[in-house]
Amino acid sequence: MKNNDARVQLRPGLLVSLCLLLLSGPAVARQLEEVTVTATKREAGLQDVPIAITALSGEDLESKNILSATDLEKFTPGLRLPQQDASRTFVRIRGVGSRKFDIGSEGSVGIFVDEIYIPRFSSADLGFFDAARVEVLKGPQGTLLGRNTAAGAISVTNRRPTFETEGFVDVGVGNKDSHLLRGAFSGGVTDTLALRASVAAVEQGGMQQNTLTGTTDDRESALARLQASWEAGDTLNVLGTVQYARREQKALLQKNTSTMEGGVITPLFGSPGVVYTVNDDLRDYPMTEDGEFTGESVLSSLRVEKFVGDVSLISITGYQHTEDDIFEDFDAAEVAIGTSSTDTESDTFSQEFRVVGNNYLAGLFLYRDDAESLGGFFWQEDSLQAFLSREPLSSDVGLVQVETSSWALFGEYRIDLTDAFALTVGGRYSYDEKQYEVSAETSLPNLPAVFVPFRHEGSEDWDSFDPKVALTWEPREDFLAYLTYSEGYKSGGVQFTAINEALARQLFDPEELSSWELGVKSELMDRTLRLNASAFYYEYDDLQVQRVDSTITGGVPVAFTDNAARSDINGVELEVFWLLPHGFATRLGYAYLDAEYDEYIGSNGEDFAGNPLPVSPEHTVMWSLDYRAVLPGGWQLVAGTDWTWVDDYNFDVNDDPTTAQADYALGAVTLALMPESEKWRVSAFVNNVTDEEYYSQRTRRESEIIASAGEGRRYGLRVNYAF
Repeated sequence: MKNNDARVQLRPGLLVSLCLLLLSGPAVARQLEEVTVTATKREAGLQDVPIAITALSGEDLESKNILSATDLEKFTPGLRLPQQDASRTFVRIRGVGSRKFDIGSEGSVGIFVDEIYIPRFSSADLGFFDAARVEVLKGPQGTLLGRNTAAGAISVTNRRPTFETEGFVDVGVGNKDSHLLRGAFSGGVTDTLALRASVAAVEQGGMQQNTLTGTTDDRESALARLQASWEAGDTLNVLGTVQYARREQKALLQKNTSTMEGGVITPLFGSPGVVYTVNDDLRDYPMTEDGEFTGESVLSSLRVEKFVGDVSLISITGYQHTEDDIFEDFDAAEVAIGTSSTDTESDTFSQEFRVVGNNYLAGLFLYRDDAESLGGFFWQEDSLQAFLSREPLSSDVGLVQVETSSWALFGEYRIDLTDAFALTVGGRYSYDEKQYEVSAETSLPNLPAVFVPFRHEGSEDWDSFDPKVALTWEPREDFLAYLTYSEGYKSGGVQFTAINEALARQLFDPEELSSWELGVKSELMDRTLRLNASAFYYEYDDLQVQRVDSTITGGVPVAFTDNAARSDINGVELEVFWLLPHGFATRLGYAYLDAEYDEYIGSNGEDFAGNPLPVSPEHTVMWSLDYRAVLPGGWQLVAGTDWTWVDDYNFDVNDDPTTAQADYALGAVTLALMPESEKWRVSAFVNNVTDEEYYSQRTRRESEIIASAGEGRRYGLRVNYAF
């Protein structure tokens, strides 16, 4: 690992000094702009909502070069997005999250695109293209947003069609043969109908390389979106959207590291005598297969809003079809033990009706998800299976089908107790049912992993009532204090890696989370300083923990999920945005997190109580400095730097040093030039300016650790023209 502490300390100070010396200008009276959010399923000011929210506007996304969801964690206290590859991003908010990514389980953080719930993150991280804003909601959102929002939610709102003709073209190039081409066009077709078309193609050159094949883990994404807005008079608005997206990663490269001294590994499912030694390079290493990922999705939605006096009647219909294909080198090494593949296809339908009044909201939510996943292990000549059977090639293939049906009733009511005090009460009743079928075949009966072919089907249902009570105190327009109690739950699920019927029968129950949160939101110093802070306490029960066990599988180590733990979590978060004199602005974010297991007995009897929850750094600090200067001729110069320091944490529940990540710091610098009209914008950026080396994911597997490297230094140039 590199130690870049000295550079981390010097570079921000150097940039600040240069800005002060070279770019100082006259002070201009400025005030903070109001930020509109839809966290409560209605438009409201960020400072008026009794929820901890980090909101980034479309302008923020562009100026900070935020191209994917993983970039959000640099600007959002409490949010972590460890990523194994383009197909596997694991979302955590305030320590609550999951390492699962299959169709048998669901996330603890809800993902919403234009109010449509997206069940799997692999089809949600499409890049924030032509977005109006992104909101990260922290804490249980079960009352209004529903199941699988126990940790919070990430909500993306795209720009809508306009009757005035407008649009933009965005072209960029970067290191590692990276390219970007994006554009949008919007305008009125008739007096009541407007259209918006958006297209994007992005290619990012890979940072990791397979030294056997020379292939790098390049990523490509493409998106096309068409929206139609119909304003049928003053009381009826209709918005329809159709979107196609495709994502690829050319190689799924991972480093296989050892838990033993000297770097010697005895690989899982390797034949006797097969060992190898890994190199010390974080990003370049040998693998016999490159692997690849391809994901496609079609998302369509229809939003109808009817106004009847002061009441709004809203219908939101969504449909998504996704296909994800993953092929990877199972052993992630230069020996030929095996490969694995997973082909997943799903169809998701949702329908929400709601009634919104001045001080109340009520609704009905319907949901159905039909998903199928075909996966297999294909054993090669260095595998244990080949050694035992004398067959150089064999396979174990499994099929999982899950049909999820859900419905919910929800509502919220606000009572104004006095001019300053208000009480909001709400609740949601949810019902979930899952019907499933799990089966497996093998070409080598009586040998691992699948000893005997099997087929098992069944069903299970769960329900939950999630209440919310919020007391707010607003003595003046620029100050809000709140105390909120809320609950959320994450649906139960089905095993995805079952290799026998006994394991397939091991369903797991929902997680439940109860939260107390005390917060303040304020704007001070003549609305030039925004200071928001919150303190929270969670009771987190029946955690769905992925464990490796062999007792239920006849001695074969296999990952499965169980309700195995309980945790109390508490923390503090702070966000500051300050408009300084002479064109400067600064942001500060801080998160303190105390997230440990109170109860957790491992599969081999280990007591993990007192260990931290995975990917839960105790301290995280984020700092940004931006500067805007008016040059001769009306041209504007915009400069900025963003830095994030993350405390050490562990990727595994056992808090072992071999799965730990040391503290690290990441910095970025941007510089842009634009004319007075702001139609043109030429910008340069550097991310991870110190080329810090760190892990984005580490997964224990017996005596080996499968690890993915974090993003290295990336720089480029972009030209944007708006009309």
